[in-house]
Amino acid sequence: MFLLALLPILTLYLGSALSNPVSSANVTIWQFGGVHRLAAGTSTEPLQAIGTATDGLATTYLYQVLNPQVQTIATGTTNQLLTGTATVTRTIVISASGWIESFDNPTAPNAIQCSFVSGQDGVCFDRVSTASGAAASVVLAVSMSSPPAMTTSFPTSTQHPGSYNTVLTTATVLPSTSTSALSNASGRPLIGIFRKMGGVFLLLQVLVILIL
Repeated sequence: MFLLALLPILTLYLGSALSNPVSSANVTIWQFGGVHRLAAGTSTEPLQAIGTATDGLATTYLYQVLNPQVQTIATGTTNQLLTGTATVTRTIVISASGWIESFDNPTAPNAIQCSFVSGQDGVCFDRVSTASGAAASVVLAVSMSSPPAMTTSFPTSTQHPGSYNTVLTTATVLPSTSTSALSNASGRPLIGIFRKMGGVFLLLQVLVILIL
C-alpha cells in the first residue's frame, strides 16, 4: 500500500520535470558587425515572457527601454519643469539561431533581425542596412513572475510615459574560441532538466530499495 501511495507523487514529479524546465534569470542575445541594433536607452526593464511557440523553439518577450524625460510647462509668468520616464515598448522573438525585434513605426523599418550564419559570425539587418561579422553579446534580465503562454500571435510595439525600476544591460565581446556561441543562451534550460531528472532517479532508487 505504501508503494502504491508513492506512485502518484512520482508521476506528478516526472511530469513537472519534463514540462517545466528551470529557466535562467537572464537571456543572452547576439549582435554582429560592431553595429548596435537593439533599441537602446538609459536602462531597461526585465524582459517579460509573453508567449512560446508551439514547437518550443522560440520565446517572445516584452522589451521596455527607459529614458529620462524633462518637460517644460508654462504656468502664467513662470515655467514648471516636470521630470519623468519615457518608455519605448517592443517585442523580441528569441530562438537559438537569433532574434527578431518588432515595432510599429510607419516612418521607419518595422523589424530588426540578427542571426548566426556560422559558429562565431552572423548578420544583422533592419530592412535598410545590413551588418555582418563577429558576435557581441547583450545580456538582458528576465522577469520570473509567471510562465509564458503557448501562442504564435504577438502584439506590436507601443510608446507611452511611465515610471519603472531600472535594470541595466551589459555587453561583452565574444572571445574567439571553438566553443559554440549559443552555449550560454541555450545551455541553462538543459541543466535544469538534468537536475530535475536526477531527482526522479533518486525517487526510483528509493522505490527499488523499499521493494527489495
